[in-house]
Amino acid sequence: MNRKIFHVSTSLKGGAGIAALNLHATLIDQGVESVILTLDSGDEKYLPNIVSVKRNIYERFFGKSLTFLQQHFNSYTFFSTYSCSSRRLLGFLLATSSGPKVLHIHNWYNFFNIKWLAQLENHGFEIVFTLHDQRLMTGGCHYSKDCKKFETECISCPLAGKFMRNPIYRNQQRNLELLKEVKNLRVVTPSLWLKKIAMKSKILRNTKISVIPNIFPTNGRELQRREPIHERSKLIRMGVASMDPFAEIKGGQFIKKLMTDSNGIELLFLKDFHGRADEFWKEIQILLVPSLQDNSPNVIHEAKQVGVPVIGTKVGGIPELLSERYDLVVDSPMTVNMLTSALPNYLKKLAEIPDLAQLITSDYAKFANLVTQQYLSYMDFGEK
Repeated sequence: MNRKIFHVSTSLKGGAGIAALNLHATLIDQGVESVILTLDSGDEKYLPNIVSVKRNIYERFFGKSLTFLQQHFNSYTFFSTYSCSSRRLLGFLLATSSGPKVLHIHNWYNFFNIKWLAQLENHGFEIVFTLHDQRLMTGGCHYSKDCKKFETECISCPLAGKFMRNPIYRNQQRNLELLKEVKNLRVVTPSLWLKKIAMKSKILRNTKISVIPNIFPTNGRELQRREPIHERSKLIRMGVASMDPFAEIKGGQFIKKLMTDSNGIELLFLKDFHGRADEFWKEIQILLVPSLQDNSPNVIHEAKQVGVPVIGTKVGGIPELLSERYDLVVDSPMTVNMLTSALPNYLKKLAEIPDLAQLITSDYAKFANLVTQQYLSYMDFGEK
């Protein structure tokens, strides 16, 4: 594949940013010319071709103000309706040389303006969007919960504060019109669950949508030795990898309840390891993902990369990532009683699997290789 791929992600943290960074690392390893354009700069510099595009003072102030207002006026804070873009980013993209090139957008909030898409397509870019949530198909909310208005029109949004309802509707209509201007828009989603939702949406129902899972690079990560799981273990160390583990959307109420009501389970939080992620993965025996809403959590990929089994809720794309051989799917919302009732049989099952960690990592390495080849084939756009 001789196409140069430009990934756009406002940040390299959070779900979309981490997914973009891992995809970039995988492509670099495959010899693909890959570049990430982001507002971030810092720890990720160990990877090549990460370009930090700074905003001017006005753009920074305006972006922070918009973020504050949306969080203040919405009853449901996962909204990205108003956004401030970076003109320097547009200038950088327009200054790129001719030749086959792809603009792969992961997170555009307060960074990229989708009204530039048609202009950049005319400049020679193939346009690809990865849906890490529902934002592109709604008026700005990341997850619509039980609301179906995105299938028709986001009028009188039940999830937003009253001062945001008209802007949300206008934003949905604006996105619809701007995306129509792109002649060959391609959309990718990491989960079949989100593809099905997107195909029902007013904005994307007539768009070609492909499912390509997120990926964690499998090179350079050593399998950590950890205490094996025994059927009669008196204490099981479960890890919670969300950076905001008490957030409602991440099952925060359940986590609080589990901390006080369950004997025999010790919870360890990734955020308490202060950047020492390898130590976290070494200490835990099972990863717990009790999300109320989610698409394709990166932490599940990372758990499998290092050989940790996962207990997750039957939500979004989570079940698609779990194996019935060594993972456990629990109904949502997860309760302490549901977890503790299922745990004895689950621990017995895990204890009977020889070389459990090696099995998980081996399965994931095969999965990662297949996904890598799928992405490379996809980016050839049908070329032989």
